[in-house]
Amino acid sequence: MGNSTSASHSILLSAGFATLVPSLLIFSAAVTPFQRYPGTSAFVGTFANWSLGIALAASIAVLAFSAFNQHIPASPLLSYGGALYVMGGIAFAALSMTENLPGSTTQAVAIAAAASSGIGSIAICLVWGRIFKQFTLQRALKQLSAGAMGAGLISMLENNLPLEASVFLFAICSIATVLIPWKLNISDSTSGQDSEPALTQKLASFADVATAPALGLLAFAFIMGTMRSIFTYMFDMYIVGLFAASTLIALCAFHKEKRPLAHIAYQRRISLLAVATLALSNISLALCGTSPVNTFMTMLLYTFAAILTLGTLCAIANAAEFSCDLVFSSALILFAAASVAGLACAEFVPASMMEVVSIVVTALYAVATVFIQHMADPDDCDTTSSKNKASQNDRADRCRNIAKNCGLTKRETEILKFLAEGHTGAYIAEALFISPNTARTHVHNIYRKLNVTSREEILQMTKTDS
Repeated sequence: MGNSTSASHSILLSAGFATLVPSLLIFSAAVTPFQRYPGTSAFVGTFANWSLGIALAASIAVLAFSAFNQHIPASPLLSYGGALYVMGGIAFAALSMTENLPGSTTQAVAIAAAASSGIGSIAICLVWGRIFKQFTLQRALKQLSAGAMGAGLISMLENNLPLEASVFLFAICSIATVLIPWKLNISDSTSGQDSEPALTQKLASFADVATAPALGLLAFAFIMGTMRSIFTYMFDMYIVGLFAASTLIALCAFHKEKRPLAHIAYQRRISLLAVATLALSNISLALCGTSPVNTFMTMLLYTFAAILTLGTLCAIANAAEFSCDLVFSSALILFAAASVAGLACAEFVPASMMEVVSIVVTALYAVATVFIQHMADPDDCDTTSSKNKASQNDRADRCRNIAKNCGLTKRETEILKFLAEGHTGAYIAEALFISPNTARTHVHNIYRKLNVTSREEILQMTKTDS
């Protein structure tokens, strides 16, 4: 029964993400299937600018609330936000199917739909963020990769089905995105810290943790924004890239390497994809001006980065150093701002130069990612890596006994196990998705409670006779 419940829960989670992506109208790829409809061109620019602007303002408001430890209850967030989300989507679809409305009426309805969709999208993204905060990075990536494959299938159907069937599928996705959370556990808790730091310290610590995923989100949103005007012609390549990126993410989620998964994914996988994208882009530009391979690699890189970013945000929220709303509202601010910047770039840069823009952004993203990961490299040394499995289990048992006797918290017990394995504070911060400052604070608290002054004493205290 337990396994059956767990399986159905996982299916609902992936299904919810699969319906969210193609119905989230602040995302360019969700709008693209409507570009073939007769009435879309008359208002889509107005809708995009207003919906992103309103989404940006709503995200800033939520960030301000969460930064000062205020919290929006889940029930009204889902009820009212869900209603706005569905109404905005239906209004957008109705406008897309209508050709002969006066221009002033079209623009007025488009702005109203954009307001509804922008606010509703932020509310629904926060709801899904609270649901996914229960997962570590590996579990989140497994769920997200499955959901992304489902989203790719839905987007493919929306782009190829007859008009009426495509609109019906979009409406079903919008409604399902709102209804599925009622069947899942939505967290209403705030930050899991024992005490709240000052606002400036909290934001600085958050920047330490979120810089790498923030870069991926910014690059993804900017590229998708710049390509909005030509996205219709490369939408099939986006879907292929989405399937390929989802497969790579799923493979990453099952990695067995010693280093934390985030380090492996950002420093190795992202870097490799970026270098491959740059190489193929330059080769294709030199040989034939452009190439479908170049488009595919661009979509693969940034879709991979986007899914990895979402998984990392889930892990950061799961670590409970920061409130879930602060984590995801910050991400939504970056997404909306970068999308607006991308749209503005597309207005002033000729379509023939978009390949060059993509190459420049990719080069900057690759360099910045490697630099940040190099600066954050924990230079870790596991002094117990040669121990056998039985010895590791004995050491873990000893850590639990010490933690119980000395009154360590759950997080301190978790960190004690890392210290007993010889890991540094920097490694612990990376592995647990907490800021280095918070990791140091926990380590100092452990030293005080155990009455020790160094990591060597921890190793000696937790050593087993094997």
